[in-house]
Order: sequence, then C-alpha cells, then structure tokens
Amino acid sequence: MGKHFSLADFFRADSLLPGLVSLDRNELSFTDYQAATFRPGFDGLRGIGFLLVVTAHIPAVPWFSYLQGWTAVWVFFAISGYLVTMLLIREERKTGAIAYGAFLTKRFFRIVPAYAAAILIYWIALYSLPPLADEYQLFMARLPYYLTLMPEYALRVLSRHRVPPDQE
Repeated sequence: MGKHFSLADFFRADSLLPGLVSLDRNELSFTDYQAATFRPGFDGLRGIGFLLVVTAHIPAVPWFSYLQGWTAVWVFFAISGYLVTMLLIREERKTGAIAYGAFLTKRFFRIVPAYAAAILIYWIALYSLPPLADEYQLFMARLPYYLTLMPEYALRVLSRHRVPPDQE
C-alpha cells in the first residue's frame, strides 16, 4: 500500500516532496501558525483599508474617487471573518465545544465601547462646532437608531423627511 498523509502533512510541502521543496526555516509551522495571535500581514491590509476609506471621504481631490474606498469594507469583513473563525477554531480545539453566548458577549463588549465613543465624539462635534449646527437636529432624530445599533435604518428612514436647503 501507499503512504497515508494526514491533514498536517498537506500543509507541510517538505513532507510531500522531500528534497524537492525546501521551506524557509524562519517560516512558522502550521501548529505555530495556529497558535500565534498576531498576524503581521493584516497590519498592511488594515493600513491600505484605512487609506482607502480616508481618501474616499476627501471630495476636494477628485482623483481620490477612483480609489473606491468602499472596497476597504470588503477587506475589513474578510479580515474579521478570518479572525473570528480562528478564535472559534481555537476555542473548539481547547475546550471541545464553542460557547456561543460567551463568545458573542465578548465581541459585544469589545465593539460597543468604541462605537459609543464614536457617537459621543460626533455628538460633541455637532453640538459645539457652528458649521455643523444644521446637522444637529437630524442627528438627534437618528440617535435612537444609532443607539440600538441600526444606523443603516436611520439613514433610510429619516433621509426621506429631510428638506434640501434650497427648498426651505
């Protein structure tokens, strides 16, 4: 019979093709890769995504519109999906099961403080900066949607009731 390969062998090219493929010895093994919590490559992806988002919101430079900042959302979703999957795999291997309630609670308390801080900072900016005073009433009308983690509904529902400045 032939030699049987495990899944771990699949990820180790040197065991499949001895002598033909040499791995860089600075490279992580698959086990070490799974155990590592930091992914340096993601820093570069996050940086590119950040620049795409920032440049997409600068209307004064017309050629920035060609960068398509919305693609950064896809990059961030892909990174998040990968990281969440790795967390779930680690938990399942460590404990033999996944405690979804505890997992979702941890994610909630990791995201909500930054989300609340962003809302608070925006509220302070609208309240205190005169050029933004026109947006304050609209923001206050949308605030219940923001506080219930449904900002997309605030934009759809309340934008229909806004009167453009030239029609007032």
